Amino acid sequence: MRSAVALILAICCTSPAMAEQPPTNGQSNSIAFLQQLNHEVRAAYTRASNGIVRVHLPTELVNPAVDVIRKWEPRLNPELRRNAGGGAAPATAPATNESKATAADGAATRPMGVLNAHANVVTVGLVLDTVGTLLVPAYLDPARVGKPIAISTKDGVTTEATVVAADRATGITLLRMREPLGQPVTLAKRRPDAGMLLISLCGDETRLTVWTGASRESAVLILPNQEIAVLRGGRFMGGAGYASLVQQLLKDGTVQRASLGLRVAELPPYEQGRLARVEAIDRPGLFVGAVTPDQAGAAAGVQVGDLLLEIGGHTVPDVATVAAVLAEVRGQTTLTLGREGKRIQIDVELGQPQPAK
Repeated sequence: MRSAVALILAICCTSPAMAEQPPTNGQSNSIAFLQQLNHEVRAAYTRASNGIVRVHLPTELVNPAVDVIRKWEPRLNPELRRNAGGGAAPATAPATNESKATAADGAATRPMGVLNAHANVVTVGLVLDTVGTLLVPAYLDPARVGKPIAISTKDGVTTEATVVAADRATGITLLRMREPLGQPVTLAKRRPDAGMLLISLCGDETRLTVWTGASRESAVLILPNQEIAVLRGGRFMGGAGYASLVQQLLKDGTVQRASLGLRVAELPPYEQGRLARVEAIDRPGLFVGAVTPDQAGAAAGVQVGDLLLEIGGHTVPDVATVAAVLAEVRGQTTLTLGREGKRIQIDVELGQPQPAK
C-alpha cells in the first residue's frame, strides 16, 4: 500500500492534455496498480467493518468512550435511530500503575438515546472471537454495570452483552455478547511505521491516511495487513501487550504487570519539541517525574527528567501504552531514553509482576 502513494500522486498530477492521450505503458501500469490498491482497500474495509459493532453505553459508566463510528448512524433502521440525540462530552485517558498522572485525551463522546432510555453514548466494540467476546476502548467499572449493554451492527442487528473484565490502566473492557455477532478481527501487534498508509474510520468519514504519529483524532485504524487498532484522541491502542492483556483478563479477570519503579507523565504540548531532538515522532511522549529508590529503574540509572521512549523495543508515547507493554515484558529489558537531546539505552531487570489495582 505504501508504494501506491507515489502512484496516486503521479496519476493526480497528470495534465488534462495528457489524460486525453492513449495511456502509455507506464500509465497502464499505474492504473493497474491503482486498481489493485482499490481491490485490496475494499477487501480490508469489508473484513474490518464486519468485525466492528456499536456499543450503547449509559453515560454514567463511560470513562472514556470514543465515538468513532458515527458513519453507521444513517445506516441504522428507523427504530434504532428514532431517539438518536446530539451533543458531546469530554473524556479522559487513564493513567498506568507507573504514573499517578491522568492526561486528557481530547476524545469526544456522542450522547445517543438509542435502543433504550439508559443507553445514550455510542462507542465501538471489536469482535475478538467466535463466542462473542468484544474489546471496548473504554473502562467500564464492572461493579457499576447493573444491566446488560445493548449492542448493534452496522446492519441494525441487535443483541446484549455483559462485562467479562476491565483494565483501568489501559482503559479497555471485555464484554461477552449473548448471541455472537460479526467476524473476529486481529488486533495490531505493533504500532504503524512512520509513513504507513492506513484506512481510518473516523466519525462520518472513511479515508486513506498516512500515519505520522501526531494525529489527535479518534478512529478505528485498519493496517495494510488488515490488523485493527483504535486511535483515542491521538493515542494508539494496539501493539505490544494488548494480546497479553486480553488473555490475562479472560483467564484471571485481572492483569499482572512488571514494575519499573518510575512515575511517568505525558509531555505537555509546549515541551513536545524535545521528542524531535531524539528522533521520536509519536505523541504526546513521556518524561520521568520520579524514580523510586531501590527499584528497577533506579538501579539501572534512570533519572528524573529523562524521556521514556521505548521499553523492550516497543515505542511508549503515552501512559496507557506503558501499561500495556508492562503486561507482556519480563526479566532483563532494554529501556530507550532521551537525555540531553540524545538517545541512550540501558538494561533494567524488571521486578516481579503485580496484580493490577
